[in-house]
Formats: sequence, C-alpha cells, structure tokens
Amino acid sequence: MMAGLARSITSPRTPLAERLARHPNITLTRYPGPASHPTHEAARRQLKGFGTIISFDVRGDAAAADAVCAGVQLIQHATSLGAVESPIERRASVPGQEHLPPSLCCG
Repeated sequence: MMAGLARSITSPRTPLAERLARHPNITLTRYPGPASHPTHEAARRQLKGFGTIISFDVRGDAAAADAVCAGVQLIQHATSLGAVESPIERRASVPGQEHLPPSLCCG
C-alpha cells in the first residue's frame, strides 16, 4: 500500500521537473527524477522513488521570483511543508535569511 502511494505521489514530479528544466526563465532545476539530472543514477540506486520536492531557480532578480510565487494558481505560497497543499516559497523572503547574497534577497 505505501509503495503504491509513494509511486502515485512522485510519478508526476519527473515530467514537471523536465518541463521546468526546459523553460527559458528557469536557470536551474533540482530534482533527481529525470535521467538527465546529474544525481539521477545515484538517487535511483539509493532511493525508493525520487521524492516529492522540486526546487528551481528563476531567471532574474527577487522581483521575478516573487512574481512566480504570486502567479501560481494551484500551489499555495507558504513556508511550511506540513500541510496537505503543495507549497511554494522564496526562501530569501523569509525573515532570518540575511546571510543570503543581496541578489537573492533584495528586489
């Protein structure tokens, strides 16, 4: 039962990660599901599935990243991963992230 649930949760992630990786305004996608990802083979050997979190970098400045967070329709803008919704966040916008480079935290 749990293995089937894990497969059903992670299966749509690889096509989404591949689509993000091809998008001209995404500079980096972090998800080991696609065979083209540098850590794919290690993840395939070591993990059961590739997980449920996709991380990506948006081309441009903080305002561009904020626009992505504000523009999503099916995903909630939130910091917590403890809810049932799919969250999105821009880590540099969270208080306490002053150690990040200004290009990531300041519009």
